[in-house]
Amino acid sequence: MYIKEAMAFAINEDGDRGIVANKLGITKAMVSHYINQDNTPRLPIAGKIWGEYGLVIEPFTERAVIKDWTRQQEG
Repeated sequence: MYIKEAMAFAINEDGDRGIVANKLGITKAMVSHYINQDNTPRLPIAGKIWGEYGLVIEPFTERAVIKDWTRQQEG
């Protein structure tokens, strides 16, 4: 899945870009940037997307995002 699709899903799920941004630790402007530019996020953001929404972002593998999400949760 591409970041643009993931952001659309997240906004639909939460109903607000601000909530999505807060969950992912990014700004609302960055959410808009991902929607409009379809750029690839860094792995820590992809990990948070997997952790919050269960989505895997291209070009990362599910294994990579789960590993990063787990690392983030361990502190």
